[in-house]
Amino acid sequence: MQDGAVTYAKVVDTVPAAFAESPMLTEMVNAGTIPPLAERLPEEPLVVQPVEIGQYGGTIRVGDMSTNLSGYDIAWVTGADNHFLRYTPDLTATQPNVATSVDVSDDFTTYTIHLRRGMKWSDGQPFTSADVIFTYEDILRNTDITPSMYVGFRPEGQPMEMTAPDEYTIVITFAVPVPRFLLSNLPHQYGWPNATEFNPRHYLEQFHATYNENAAAEAEAEGFGT
Repeated sequence: MQDGAVTYAKVVDTVPAAFAESPMLTEMVNAGTIPPLAERLPEEPLVVQPVEIGQYGGTIRVGDMSTNLSGYDIAWVTGADNHFLRYTPDLTATQPNVATSVDVSDDFTTYTIHLRRGMKWSDGQPFTSADVIFTYEDILRNTDITPSMYVGFRPEGQPMEMTAPDEYTIVITFAVPVPRFLLSNLPHQYGWPNATEFNPRHYLEQFHATYNENAAAEAEAEGFGT
């Protein structure tokens, strides 16, 4: 217990002294297609302890109604998508993912999320709290884009508030206690980011009317209605 808050999902994984990569990626490094492994790793890499260490190669066949390798809820709870947290293998608790830890206030109204440092978008730009704020304030709370925000973000009809004290910290505040948010929302599709995922502010704001007064005209010029 620290400052009236309980810390959940603390990083407990041990970072190996050295990392390895798949032969396919090594070939790409040798060809100059991607940077060496040491340059691709973030400052705080997520280390997952596998149930079994297998061999590269071979073929896997999966029977599922989904077109993905693992569809429906299993795809969401296994870390297949970039949620703040992941479920533990026994589905009884949470563990780090995009966030390294989450502090929850005693009254379950405030969730302080600590982002993993060093994550990057595909163009090499850093992933920071600004991207999370942009996703929530400029997309989910923008009624032109999202006419009806997900009910989990507005318990009793009151939208949660989100602030970013620094580049790697997100503070979510509710007007009423929401004890389920940690286990039911942060690691799952029916919560943050609720299939919206996170959005790169540095790229998308050029198409957003709040940041570009010519956005509508430019959209029409490209053949879009808005």
